[in-house]
Amino acid sequence: MKIDLHCHTKKVKTGDSSGRNVNVELFKRKVEEADVRILAITNHNCFDLEQYENFKKAVREFCQIWPGIELDIHGEKGRGHLIVIANPNNYQEFSNKIEDLIREESPDKFLVDVQTVFEIVDDCDVIYIPHFHKEPRLSDKDIDKLNVLLKDKSRLFKETSDYRSLGVYSNFDYSMIIGSDVQDWS
Repeated sequence: MKIDLHCHTKKVKTGDSSGRNVNVELFKRKVEEADVRILAITNHNCFDLEQYENFKKAVREFCQIWPGIELDIHGEKGRGHLIVIANPNNYQEFSNKIEDLIREESPDKFLVDVQTVFEIVDDCDVIYIPHFHKEPRLSDKDIDKLNVLLKDKSRLFKETSDYRSLGVYSNFDYSMIIGSDVQDWS
């Protein structure tokens, strides 16, 4: 079964590819062609509840859609990315909490620390995926800080950008993933 836990569906930040913008029909066709059975929508500093519900409805016969977001983190050693994905049963609560977290802040300017993210969304039954061996990476200190906060350590995965790194880190008992990080749906 194919699972994609890092999937963009909108150009949100300056510098994002406009090819990330996808309509319902193209999204449905591409997800079905790729035979993906679980997919998390993780746009930068943005959770679009309406888009989530529309896409979820369009693919419900063959794919689960999970609510998520890729946040810019102000960390110990600069800026990094942290993907946060909620249990789909909690998507409305997750949406409300993300809306409260981001407020009116521009996706280009939004920054938050790991502890604040944890305090606000952890009760939505979330998993955390920091960029680890992929830029902009979260520092080891920030990942350790998040790990200390977690009661269930199995909810922390690390993301890399290539299969070689995936294999090496997996051999050292890291929970690793590679996401599609879609740049162009066409």
